Amino acid sequence: FEGNRVTVNSTHYIKDEDTLTPVNETPFAEDHSFTYSKGNLKEYIEEKSNGHVKSDEVFSFAIEEIRRWDVKISAEHILEIPEASYCVFDSLNYNDLDKVTHAL
Repeated sequence: FEGNRVTVNSTHYIKDEDTLTPVNETPFAEDHSFTYSKGNLKEYIEEKSNGHVKSDEVFSFAIEEIRRWDVKISAEHILEIPEASYCVFDSLNYNDLDKVTHAL
């Protein structure tokens, strides 16, 4: 991925060779456009919504789930998410991302 960014267990990381660093522990965390104080994207959504969306209300799909599913199964799981909800999808590479985007 561009910027060597991946998401695992709902946490957004920057990959540097074999090391994964939560994005909130990198210089990107101080970017005025994003200002990450949380690496976990569910917590990030809660923070950026000023608490209107609680982290435990954010749906997430782990990489293990995504890789087991075919597009039809992925779509079925995505359709179970209530309308206007937030969701985080783990993704380590373009194959993972393609699987999710085809289901959407």
